[in-house]
Amino acid sequence: DKLEEKMKNTDLDGEIPKLFRGKFRSFVRCINVPFESSRIEDFYDLSMIVKDTNSLEESFQKYIEPEEVSDYDTESGKQEITKTIEFVQFPPVLYIHLRRFEYDQQIQNMKKINSRFEFQESIDLSQYMAENADQTDDQIFDLFGVLVHNGSSYGGHYFAYLRPYGDEDEWYKFNDSSVTKVTKEEAIESNFGGSSTQNGISFDKSYSAYMLIYIRRSCIPEFYEEVDDSEIPESAANYVHEKKIKYERQLEEKKRIENTMSFKLVRNEDLRKNALFHNIEFNFNKSNFVSVDAMKYDTPEDLYQKVSNLLKLRKFILYEI
Repeated sequence: DKLEEKMKNTDLDGEIPKLFRGKFRSFVRCINVPFESSRIEDFYDLSMIVKDTNSLEESFQKYIEPEEVSDYDTESGKQEITKTIEFVQFPPVLYIHLRRFEYDQQIQNMKKINSRFEFQESIDLSQYMAENADQTDDQIFDLFGVLVHNGSSYGGHYFAYLRPYGDEDEWYKFNDSSVTKVTKEEAIESNFGGSSTQNGISFDKSYSAYMLIYIRRSCIPEFYEEVDDSEIPESAANYVHEKKIKYERQLEEKKRIENTMSFKLVRNEDLRKNALFHNIEFNFNKSNFVSVDAMKYDTPEDLYQKVSNLLKLRKFILYEI
């Protein structure tokens, strides 16, 4: 809501509803008296049942199934009614929340549902729309995002699998700062949930999809149209440029550290101090050492020059101890 408010009176005013808002019609029909009411409501995501449900298609079917309520308040008092939902319009980008968590009365706490729940790479939603709904747009949706929760109801880790290219069936795993290319099977089938067997022992998977992102197939070319540099806001371009410079500097620093060796220098005066205390071993107070850093690829001549510059000596000999 705050984002929509910020976008008002700008070139992007109304873009969020245009992309993410769908509509459904809810009906209330009395069973024993002639009363019926309906209203159209907006939605920006759908929360789908997972418990005792095998697939997304089955969950959609349950979503639109009539529900009977025995004590619904109406103008004629409490009545037995039937509640029904039918979809009027699906948005171009459809967010589907999978209800993997529910309150368990027995344990008096939230519980994660780890049962197997399948979802399709493509789905035709026309079968769930109202008969009089405008179906000018096609209702075939392709999967472009799978958000995963790994853990229990007490905590866990979130990561995502995304398709960044509209015309290529390539999937990438986004896990914090790590981005890796993965197979379609890892992105989709592996996140159905259910059980797994290892060393003959069966156990529930701790990870499964909890959010799905579908895009209307006819909108894919428009949404994934190549963006010209001139279309990118200057602030966004500057931000990416600064991040890139910072990342490159971090890589350079990491490489420098990995390739740096530190040498501790034992000087004649250190040997003399040790001799005064009758210490004839090379057991020195390391805090008094002079150190010099050299790169792994430095030559002996490079090291000699660094020591010379550090100790202000023209002539000396380096011994390994």
